[in-house]
Amino acid sequence: MIKLNPYQKILLPSIKGLSSNCPFPVQKKIVRFLLLPIFEEARLDGDLEFLSHRRIGLAISDIDYQATLSLENGHLTLASSSATERPPDAIIRGNLSAFIQLANRAEDPDSLFFQRRLSIEGDTDLALEVKNVIDTVDLDRLPEWLKKALSLSQRMNKHFLDKKAF
Repeated sequence: MIKLNPYQKILLPSIKGLSSNCPFPVQKKIVRFLLLPIFEEARLDGDLEFLSHRRIGLAISDIDYQATLSLENGHLTLASSSATERPPDAIIRGNLSAFIQLANRAEDPDSLFFQRRLSIEGDTDLALEVKNVIDTVDLDRLPEWLKKALSLSQRMNKHFLDKKAF
């Protein structure tokens, strides 16, 4: 019998429940609140223009969540992922641990792709442009609250997510 760690027993189902039960308008506000400080410099420099009229999906496999991002009125925003909407041009897919490592630069992004912890579907060039923009974010210039949130996510990742079982 496989023993599940606390992450697998408690955290993943909790995160999955929150993400699946959160109304889209609330998700949109949360994403805007989180992404604005992270990508503001890139937006001001015009480095996000490649997303105009394009959509990128970020699919977190172990919590069955997909966010579709686009550039609306010059701002990065959560786009509807409903079946009636246009599908994303590309999807970056992986588990929560891989996305946390990507956000914290705990592991080289290329390694995450080469190890197949992250994968790309659809327009590869678009997904690589997104990866490159993520690489250029200066973590030192983020607001203190966001640095602390990223640090906490990385500590939780090291303690729970990278371990298969106890």
